[in-house]
Amino acid sequence: MRLFETSAMSRLLSAAGSLCVFLLSCWLGGSLVYGATTLVVYPNPPDHRSDDRITGTLNGVPVEFEYQHTYHPESAGQKDFKANYVRFAADGPVDVELAVNAAVSRAYLRTVGADLPFTRTGSTFRFTLPGPGNYYLQLPDLNTPGKATYTVFFFFDDLAVYQAYQTAFATARNVTAHGVRSDPGLNQTAAVQSALNTGGAIYFPPGIYRTGQLSIQSGTTVYLAPGALLKGTDDYNTACYIQINGAWGVRIAGLGTIDANGFTADNMPSKTHLIDMESCGQLSLDDLLFRNSNSWMLHIRRCDQVAFTNLKLFSGKDGIDPDGSRDVRIDRTVIQSIDDAFAVKSRFANRSCERVTMRDCIVFSCASSFKIGTENYHGAVRDITWDHCDAVDADRGCILYTRPETGVAPISRITWRHIRVFNFPWMAETGGAPFQFHNDSGASISDVLLENVVVVPCQSCSVRGAVKPVFRNVIVQGNSAIPAASASFEGVIWPGVVSQSRPVVFIEPAPRSGNSYRGGDRITVNVQHPFGKPIALVELFIDGYWMGVRHTPPYHFGLAGQSGGEHLLTARATDIDGVVNQTAPKRATFAFIPGDLDRDGDVDQEDFGLLQACMTASNVPPADTACLIARLDEDVDVDVDDIRVFLDCWSGPDPAVVSPCAPEAR
Repeated sequence: MRLFETSAMSRLLSAAGSLCVFLLSCWLGGSLVYGATTLVVYPNPPDHRSDDRITGTLNGVPVEFEYQHTYHPESAGQKDFKANYVRFAADGPVDVELAVNAAVSRAYLRTVGADLPFTRTGSTFRFTLPGPGNYYLQLPDLNTPGKATYTVFFFFDDLAVYQAYQTAFATARNVTAHGVRSDPGLNQTAAVQSALNTGGAIYFPPGIYRTGQLSIQSGTTVYLAPGALLKGTDDYNTACYIQINGAWGVRIAGLGTIDANGFTADNMPSKTHLIDMESCGQLSLDDLLFRNSNSWMLHIRRCDQVAFTNLKLFSGKDGIDPDGSRDVRIDRTVIQSIDDAFAVKSRFANRSCERVTMRDCIVFSCASSFKIGTENYHGAVRDITWDHCDAVDADRGCILYTRPETGVAPISRITWRHIRVFNFPWMAETGGAPFQFHNDSGASISDVLLENVVVVPCQSCSVRGAVKPVFRNVIVQGNSAIPAASASFEGVIWPGVVSQSRPVVFIEPAPRSGNSYRGGDRITVNVQHPFGKPIALVELFIDGYWMGVRHTPPYHFGLAGQSGGEHLLTARATDIDGVVNQTAPKRATFAFIPGDLDRDGDVDQEDFGLLQACMTASNVPPADTACLIARLDEDVDVDVDDIRVFLDCWSGPDPAVVSPCAPEAR
């Protein structure tokens, strides 16, 4: 149900035309105390490293950045990701000051789907991270052309997540009760495996724990605290570091690090996966940082109901490989991988791979970023979606390959949606291909869609064989050609490509990380036309309800009357000839201050007028559904208890400081 229709909002504003300002001022009766942002910076792993390139502060607090060099021994010096990162939690915006020990002329600060502003004085950067999310600062001046890139990551958790883990840690069994202790040189495989064998929830406190291969059984939860490092020994010699075979109800979570230690001389040179999941179900990995596998990092084989959330992966080969698995969901994850970042496969007889979704993710790959089709031997591959993702420093972006030697299983209903691709010309690769669709095996391929995609290509795009992708609302910045007969183009701005005469329409990313809006924010629609025709009108829909029309740019829409929570946004543009095009639905979260009934970012007299117009007797629900958001204490009525909540959240019009009920004030 959509709350506060435009007419309902007008009706309530009219009813509140005469406000009881004197009574309101009496109720306010004193000054408000505004809280400050609480910031928790996680300790670095015990084997913390620095390259002495990055120093900085968060909200004025000095922090140490962790240096991460991701490579594979076979291509070291030719394909390398160099990065620094810091991990922290906060309950409001975080101000960053960052000093780079090098000359800097170019930089890009980004999160999924959006570029963020910053100021720079020489090699010192200043900017504000608006809320929880994964952010990355690219520094091209520190790249090695064709061989290495350099990035600074800011992994920002909601303080509530950090606090929830503290509660969970307290209720789990501490591994030290099993004789395990923090020791960088001690092989503790037997003691750690003994703790795992008991099942239930176990907890690794801050410290370093060295083991060989581990196995996890059904019904086990493993927590790692911030500053906890589970790391392979230098001499274990197995195909994977952690094995989960035939298990159900397994969770590995926390704010620590798991290190496969895959590059030591005595390990198998190219066989060390970090986690192999085989014939599992109801499996989740949450919030952890994984690093230093020298083969596929997370291999999901014949599994069902798999969920990965807010992971950070630094892999010497592939990142995540769903293989003959179903109902797999990857959210808010960052991957740096020397080989494919995310590759969907079908390698097992009588097992389809289907309903796989990757969304709100950032991936860096020296090979393919979002890939499907190779090792497609057996069951069908269908219903695979990449939604709202960035491919960064990528050799290849959205990729579909089949070859005679890699199988002919059918592929259908494949979607790349709300994608940005920033290519990098890695040596000995394609040199930068945002799209490649090659059906060289004659497999049946249908319903391939790229929608709301922006790319910066470096070299090549190609389509060949029996596959005809649909490009809808795509902007290509460059002249990388593609055979026009091999694809369908619906509202595309792409030099050298003849598009249908439709407007190209995008909903700009929200001003906050996680595609989140708050009161006072605006939804902005960007419209261009491939043939330069004037735009007659632009409309916005929220959850399918019409929210208004704009006839001239900029096409801004307010959030008045919306309820909090997750919503689907759709924009539609009509050109002067009456030709229409619209976006795919885009997920967004609305997080409003209690009492901000007109959704303008403050709690003031206008909001009190709306509250007054919605008042009922106790235990009597409001008759007008537009008044549901006035139930501030979340019971059925709008009464004096709601007024008390309103007054606690009062800020006044356009306050210099935020309402005490705003997330950043808590």
